[in-house]
This record gives sequence, structure tokens and C-alpha cells, in this order.
Amino acid sequence: MQKPLYVSFACLFLLTFCLFSCNRKSEAARTEQLRPGLSPQEQAELECLSKGDRICESGLSFAQLNDTLAAITLPDMDPEAIQDSSISRGGYTWLTRTIHLNVGRVVLEGAFFDDRQVNDTLLSASLINRIRIESPLLSTTGGIHTGNRVSDLEEILGKKDWLIQAVPGYGVLQIQVGDSRISYLIPQGTIKNEADGTINRRKLPPDAEIIALVVM
Repeated sequence: MQKPLYVSFACLFLLTFCLFSCNRKSEAARTEQLRPGLSPQEQAELECLSKGDRICESGLSFAQLNDTLAAITLPDMDPEAIQDSSISRGGYTWLTRTIHLNVGRVVLEGAFFDDRQVNDTLLSASLINRIRIESPLLSTTGGIHTGNRVSDLEEILGKKDWLIQAVPGYGVLQIQVGDSRISYLIPQGTIKNEADGTINRRKLPPDAEIIALVVM
């Protein structure tokens, strides 16, 4: 017995709608998974920044390099937990914004301006060029945070491609591993530079404590 024509049209419509809907869902899933136009490194960075307690290559979930420094805050944060100041040293001036957390702090540093050219307008538009994290509440994807030791760095990041230099005037050593924009600060103590200005990794005490992580 032949089905009525309107039934056949209804079945055809439902089949077409189902195929279209399924295709759209499948396409959306692929788009979400692949994120066209982004490299694997960029995808990993977005994933890192989506986590509120992560230290990433471009900064933190609430503050990244090249953001406007004066606009940075945290939701529901007590205004007294944020301190702004300007620093002048060696003929240059820059702004800092310090955000005090429940444990430790994050210090955002703006671009350097020549003292002969600096003015309030330039300073108010200052962009972040350095982020210093002094809190164990924030950690890298590998789990590194303040309070870890040099031995922890070696275990997590390996022992190759370390660049270690003293930061003049601050009494700390900066450890850079590979091409990462995240570096690690430890007290310099009595460790001396080599002839080329760097420091051999083997001179570092394994129990030397990381006192800050820096993104720049």
C-alpha cells in the first residue's frame, strides 16, 4: 500500500533536519577540538590561561604581558589589597601594581620610561612588561611554585639549557631554562659569576629555595 505523499515529505524533512543538525554538532565539536588557526603551542597557552592558578608563558589568567597595568584587578578583591607605586632608578621610571593574595603577592611592572620624557599620561597608559609571582598559590603547568628547590627544578625541567645570571643590585640569581619566558629567582648568596657573566648550574645548592617566578 502506497504511503500518503505528505507522510513521505514529513519523513524526508525529518531525515534532512537530522543530518543537518548532526553535521552542525560534529562540525562544532571539530572546531572546538582543533581551534583552526592556532598552533599547538597557542592552544596549550589558552588552556593554561583558562586555569586561575596557573603561571603561563604570557602571564596569569587575570594579567598578561602587554595588558594595561592600571586596568588589572581581581573580582571581589578588597581595594586595599592593591598597591600602586612608581620606581625611579638609573634614569628611568616605571609603575608597579602589587596585588596581595591570601598568601604572598603578585607584582606587575610597567614599561621603563626615560626620566627626561616621563609624564602622567605615559605612566597611566603603561603596559605590563614583567610579572613577578611571590606566592605558592600560583604554579606553572609543571607544578613549580615559590618554595620549591633547585633540585625540584632539575627533576621537573631537566638539567639542560640552563642560563643562570645574577640580577645586579637585587642579590638574586635568575634561572632561565630553554626558551621559556618563565624564569626562577633564588638568593645569590656567595655564588660568583664565571668569566662570561653566567653561573655554572653545578654551583647552585640543590636546596636553594625559589623565592619568585618571573614572566617577561
